[in-house]
Amino acid sequence: MEGEFYFINNTSHQIGFSTGFEKYNLAPNATSTVFMISDISDKSTSEDSFYAPFLKEKAYKVPAEPIIINFDNNRCIIIRYMLGNHNPLNINSYSSEKFTERKYKFT
Repeated sequence: MEGEFYFINNTSHQIGFSTGFEKYNLAPNATSTVFMISDISDKSTSEDSFYAPFLKEKAYKVPAEPIIINFDNNRCIIIRYMLGNHNPLNINSYSSEKFTERKYKFT
């Protein structure tokens, strides 16, 4: 199965994401690929077969390091769990688009 994860910044602010050694920056009004999955799957792959970025594997429910989201290097949010809407750890926070039988795009 293949999955591509995109973050969209529809604001006028610079947004940065970091966890451990991983760092991503989104310019104002920009879209960026932040994560790609390529894994072995059953023939019946669906959106539920995928795990969210920063978790590394579907078995993990909590990232090894918290995710820090900062806005203009001024304000930040620290995420440790999969709770809530618009949470990059919650696969249900993404809209999905199916390209082929086992390839999806998550935004």
